[in-house]
Amino acid sequence: MTEKLNIRCVSCGAENEYEREMIVKADDPAMKNSILNGTFFTFECKGCGKLVSASAPILYFDRKNRYMILMTCGRDTKEIDSAAQTLPKEMHLRKVDSLPRLQEMIYGIDAGLEPRFIELLKRAVRTAMNRQRLEVKEVYFSGIDNKGERGEKRLVFYCVAEKPEAPGLNSALPYSYYEKVQELFSDKLTENRAFQKIDEAWADQFSAELFPVVPDEEECHCHLDHEENEECRCHEDRCNCNGHCDE
Repeated sequence: MTEKLNIRCVSCGAENEYEREMIVKADDPAMKNSILNGTFFTFECKGCGKLVSASAPILYFDRKNRYMILMTCGRDTKEIDSAAQTLPKEMHLRKVDSLPRLQEMIYGIDAGLEPRFIELLKRAVRTAMNRQRLEVKEVYFSGIDNKGERGEKRLVFYCVAEKPEAPGLNSALPYSYYEKVQELFSDKLTENRAFQKIDEAWADQFSAELFPVVPDEEECHCHLDHEENEECRCHEDRCNCNGHCDE
C-alpha cells in the first residue's frame, strides 16, 4: 500500500512528488532499518539534489511480536483508527505521534519489553532529573546494556533538555526496576480494540488511577525497593519520602 507525497524543497523551492509505503513491516530488514535510522522519511530533491524530509502517518507491523503501531505525525487518522475493530484480536494496537517515539517503542519491543512499563519508568527518570534541577523536556528509551556497577543489566534512557541550547543527558535504571514494575502492574493493564496512545499523559493517568490519594504516613508508597538514602525514582507525586525512602 503506497501513498504519494508532494513536497516543496526548502532549499530551492522545487516541487517534488514521491511515492512511499504506508505500512512498514518489521520482517523487512531494510525497511525497518530505514525507520530506525530516519532515512525512511528523507528524499532527494529532483531540483537541487539536497535531502528533504517529509513525515506522514504510517503503520508499523510486527507480526512476530503481535504489535501494530500507528505513527500519526499529529495528523487526523480517524479512518485508520476506525479500522482497528477489524484487526486480529491478538494484535497489540499502539499509537505514537512522532518518529522518536516510534523508534523507542521498536527498541523496547525488540528487547522483549512492555512499552507501557517503559513509559512508567520514563516517568520515574523524569522525576529524578527534575529533583536534581535538571529540566527535562523529553525522555526516550534507547536500549539495554550491561554496564551496571557489577555488570548488571540496565535500561538506558536519553533525556532531551528543556532548553534547546542545553546538551542531552543519558540516564539508566537497573533492570530490576523493570521487573518490579512488571510484577506489580501486569494485572492492571488492559487491552482494547483501538490504537492506544502510550505517552507521558498515559503514564500520569495510569499512576493517578492507582494512587488517587497521597497517604498521610511518612513513608514511600512507590513499591520499589531502595537502599538507604537512595533516591526514589518512582511516582514523585504519590510518595512522601522526598527521595529518601528509609529515612
